[in-house]
Amino acid sequence: MAAARQWLGIDVRDPNAWCTGIASVGNQYGPINILVNNAGIAVATELESVSLKDWREVLAVNLDSVMLGTQFAIRAMRNSGETGSIINISSVEGIVGHPMVTAYSASKRGHSRLY
Repeated sequence: MAAARQWLGIDVRDPNAWCTGIASVGNQYGPINILVNNAGIAVATELESVSLKDWREVLAVNLDSVMLGTQFAIRAMRNSGETGSIINISSVEGIVGHPMVTAYSASKRGHSRLY
């Protein structure tokens, strides 16, 4: 029998969306034992041209969301007494970088350093 799985479509920048989403999945399927953080956006702009608004949006989606998802998943796992796994999907751009996606590269570098 295949394990239950749920794709959760939420605004990953919003802590309330994470709280509601994690609770909803837990209520429907039982204790959460895995989370895959895979959200990501990029703005193709060189560093000297990227707006602060775009910079913050990329970091909110690509980095803040990983912290938020991880926090809520850990709490749900601990509260249920279950163990589990959190998988963070990053990018090689966090290691090598690219001059046309500096916000993306910076966010993925930070993403790969969350322990």
